[in-house]
Parts: sequence; C-alpha cells; structure tokens
Amino acid sequence: MEKSPKWVMLSILLPFISFAQSNFKPGYLVNLKNDTVKGYIDYREWKQNPRSFNFKTNLNSTVQKLTISNTQAFGIASLEYFERAVVSISAGNVEVGSLAVGVDTARVTDTVFLRTITTGKGVSLYYLTDNIKTRFYIKDVKDRRLKELDYFVYMDADDNSSVKTIYAYRTQLLAFAYTYQPDNKSLVQRIQSAGYSETELKAIANTINGGSNTQFLHDKLSAVRFFAGAGITANKLTFSGENGPFPDGTSRSHTAPEFSAGADLILNKNTQKVVFRAELMAAANHYNFNLSTPGAFIINSSLDVKQLNISVIPQFIYNVYSTPGVKAFLGAGVAFNFAFYNDYHYLTMYSDGQVVNEKKYAQFDKMWYSFPLKAGVLLNNKLEIFGSYWFSSPILSNTNYAAHVIAYKAGINFLFGK
Repeated sequence: MEKSPKWVMLSILLPFISFAQSNFKPGYLVNLKNDTVKGYIDYREWKQNPRSFNFKTNLNSTVQKLTISNTQAFGIASLEYFERAVVSISAGNVEVGSLAVGVDTARVTDTVFLRTITTGKGVSLYYLTDNIKTRFYIKDVKDRRLKELDYFVYMDADDNSSVKTIYAYRTQLLAFAYTYQPDNKSLVQRIQSAGYSETELKAIANTINGGSNTQFLHDKLSAVRFFAGAGITANKLTFSGENGPFPDGTSRSHTAPEFSAGADLILNKNTQKVVFRAELMAAANHYNFNLSTPGAFIINSSLDVKQLNISVIPQFIYNVYSTPGVKAFLGAGVAFNFAFYNDYHYLTMYSDGQVVNEKKYAQFDKMWYSFPLKAGVLLNNKLEIFGSYWFSSPILSNTNYAAHVIAYKAGINFLFGK
C-alpha cells in the first residue's frame, strides 16, 4: 500500500522526535546542603513556574529529575534563575468572566520555585504564575521577607456589571521608594501610575536599588528574523465529475521554480522551540491538457492554462530536535492563494471537423485555500532545507464538475537576523 506523503515526511523525522523535549543548556543547581552542582538543565518554555526539572552533570550522563523537595535553587546560565521559597499566594482571579463578587482575599501557602527578575542592594523582585494568574513578589534585603505585590480585581457587590480594581502594590512600592530613594519624586510619580507588568515593576525595582542590580535576561524573549529562498514545486491539477471539460480523474502535472521570502517571530529565542512564520511565495504553473478520442463524436479536447500563483502563508514551525548547529522541524499552516491566469481557451474538435472555442472555460478560482505540511532541517541558524506537501485543495467547483490541486515542494531558505 502506498504511504500518504504526510506520513512519509513524519516517518523521516521519527528518529529526531524521540529527542523532541530535550533542550539541555549549561546551568547549575543548589541542593539542600547549599552545595552548587554544575551541569546541564533541560530548558523549557515554562508557561507556569516549574516544580521539577531535568538535570545532567554532563551531556552524556543519565538524566536526573529534580524537584522542589530536594533543590534549593537552579539556574540556566545567562537566562533564568529560580529560588525555592515558601510563600503566601493570593487565590483570587483577575480575568473578566472569572471575577468574584467583592474582593477575594483568600490565600494559600505553598512551596514554589520563584523566578528571579532582578536583585539589588534594596529589593529583589520575583515572578510566579500558575493556572489562575501571574503574581510578583518583592523581598527587602534588610528583613529578607518575601511579600506578594497585591493586585485585586473584582465585581462590585452593589453593581454586578461594574469591575473594580485595587492597586495595593503601588502603596507597597511607595514604602520601599521612601526608604531607599526618599528624594526621588519622579519615582513616586511612576509608581502611582504603574501597571502590574514585569517590565514596569522591574524598572521600578531597579530605580529603588539605585541602578545597582543583577539582571536576569528573560524579559525580552521574542526575536524576529527574516528569510529568502528558492525551490522547486511539482503540482498536479485533476478534474473530477461526470460533466466537466475532461473525464473524471484526468490530470496534468507541472514542475516549476518557486521563490519565497518572509519573517519569523521566535516566541522564545532561548529555547527556539516554536516559531510563527509569515511567508510570501510565488510560482508560475502551466497545465496543458490535450485529450484525443479517435472514433468518438468529440475527437479532441484541449486546454492550455498558465497560472501565476502568489501565496500568503501564516504557519507555525516546531523544532522537534535542537542543537546549536542543527535543528529538525515540522511545520503546518494555511495558504491563501491569489491566482492570475492567461487568456486561456477550451477547444473542442468534433468528428465532422467543427471546432468550438470557449474562452475561460473552465472558470478557475482567483482565490483559493490550501493546507501545507512541512519538514526540514536548519543548519547553523542560517541555512534551511525543507520539503513540503500541500494537501489536495479545490481550485474550481460548480454543480457539474470540480478541479483540485496537490503540490510537492522542496527548497532552501537563507535566514537573516537572530
């Protein structure tokens, strides 16, 4: 049985997929005895603060799964640092649609890994997020106590359509400002209008510390890069239906050069697992149908169609295997195709010698959709080699007949930027 092209491409990458979740980077951990152990940490795109992580003493050693119960702290070199802490955690939601009526002051106590944002001679700032919300914690270097920067959103008890907000964290920050920067009036003004975001709170903490801070590089994770490339596309146009210009299943194929360009948004430039790509692709296709049926009433039918196809393709790319020099990826998206055709004619020759010339028959769509699946490798973050399969997509459809196109593509892209 012939394999579907999409499964062929997936099977090529199966050896890589077994390593899909590993992304070991230089790092270290601090155990409960306060001993520092250097090694490699499997760095993930953690949407919530982790409670465990994978660790190797060297890249060839056995993976150890370490947890919050046996680790004091861990860090990925130049990227992120987490500290174990017992904290009081607010439980109230801040998302519209999930708000409590009245202020929800409920709290729970838990042991967590707090992500360090910045530390300094006055205060340190930390981050904690779970399936409820994101919270920020601040620690005064004098008393070493961790306090959540409180932020409450709730529905008014007297008017359930009215949303209220309590910016308690501004009062908390003002107390630190008066302690460490008593003459800084601009800092006070900034705090009084500060939003509850990492960017704003980090800038305030740094100012409270007088600019003497240890920075942790995790606030600008995304990166943009550009690419341009060329390749080959092999397309197959097939008619279907009983009353079309050609018998059901009649097809023609065409191979042509193809050119593309676009931009990538790397959602996390440190892990580089997920990439959103916007691609513009152009190719000129040519389908020449010439069908002879000697002895029949219609002895010849012909159609010569030239098509310039411009595709706009938003897509997601996932690196299933990643090392500094080689990445293997899978991608999928949707292609919005804009087609321009020549002044084609459908010619019919009858057995009595009569020739009928019908302009623009069949009537192909000027805009159509298709769904590409892609696989490939990226070498040294510069050279991308790929193959793709575009699922069968209708390019013409009416009550009597239809036409579909499938495509196989291969090419090379050159990447610029991060």
